[in-house]
Parts: sequence; C-alpha cells; structure tokens
Amino acid sequence: MGEEPGSAFVSATAGAEGCIAYDGERYYRQHAKPVADMKDTMGAGDSFLTSFLMCYLDSAKRGDDGPETIERALDFAARFASTVCGMEGSWGHGAPISE
Repeated sequence: MGEEPGSAFVSATAGAEGCIAYDGERYYRQHAKPVADMKDTMGAGDSFLTSFLMCYLDSAKRGDDGPETIERALDFAARFASTVCGMEGSWGHGAPISE
C-alpha cells in the first residue's frame, strides 16, 4: 500500500509567543525575536513560513535535513519575521498599534 495521507511537517505561529512545529517525531519551539521598531505585523506569519521553507529546502537539497537544520531554519524565519514587523503594512500604509 502507499504512504499514509497527511503532512510530514506542521507548524503554527502565534505572534509574540513564537512558533511550535512538529516533524512527525519531535516538537520544536521557536521564540519570537525582538522587533527594533514595530510598525505593523501584517505579513509576518506569511514571511515566517516562506523564509522557513526556503532556508530548510536549501539545506535539504544539499542533504542536510536533520533536527539541527529545522532549528536553524526556524531561527532564521523568526529573525526574518521580526524585520517584517518593522515595515509599513502591505496595504501601503500603517495602522496605529495600541498596547
């Protein structure tokens, strides 16, 4: 029979709480990175996911796809997402952030 259906890797971002991921064997926790000059959070989650995938797949193409690679890609993605939070929103204008 074929492989079982389902994802081999899942992750969920939670804003300032960071991210949790699971590779089918192990859970990973990535803390959010500080944002130097918060402007807008729009696009941060999408940027996190995209940069994680690009970093991980780049390493996997070279045969490096173990847990350390996932941790490195999660850290890279958290750093990238924090820079996105320092940019004006994707609508072309920012919105005030109230705390």
